[in-house]
Amino acid sequence: MTIEEMQKTVNTLKQTSYDSANDDYMSNIDYQVIDFDKVKDKYLKSLDGGPCQKCLSNDALFQVGDQWYFIEFKNGVITIQIDDEIKTKIYDSLLIFLEIIDEHIDYSREKVNYILVFNSDYIDRPNYSRNFKRDEYRRYFEKIDCIDYRADLLHSMESLSGEFGKPQFGLGRLKKFIFKDVKTLPKRVFDEYIKEVLTSG
Repeated sequence: MTIEEMQKTVNTLKQTSYDSANDDYMSNIDYQVIDFDKVKDKYLKSLDGGPCQKCLSNDALFQVGDQWYFIEFKNGVITIQIDDEIKTKIYDSLLIFLEIIDEHIDYSREKVNYILVFNSDYIDRPNYSRNFKRDEYRRYFEKIDCIDYRADLLHSMESLSGEFGKPQFGLGRLKKFIFKDVKTLPKRVFDEYIKEVLTSG
């Protein structure tokens, strides 16, 4: 797959954010982005042996100036299984992207950013505990502790401290390792943030 083919595999940011299970959009921005799920499908079909069903991908990719932004939308409870899926999507997507543009990991450390968008409505709901075994429940809430059931307060504090979007869900370790920057943003502030990013270029 070529860079030109990747750049033509487009959709709106709003459409890439669509959650068919809940009939809900996580973004209302009609800005044109690369639909990376479709890029992944085309890339896999180009490989000898046919597509790999286990390869996963982030939802969207776009470029502002010399910076790229991967976006992943998660509109539900981030269980341990989903947490693992998110990380698989990150690595699979980055490998595909770097091969397409013929660059190495040092390029992504300087030019590629990652944003996970999640829905705070699904955080800290006690009735979800029945979906987990005891150890899983403990590990799950250790991971999401103080994520977004206090997001309004956290958002205000981060804005004042200059740390808006501080990575959660264990994603902070990827900053400066494979990405230039990593952010996790609740759905309700994502559009506002992206509008600032788009105007900055």
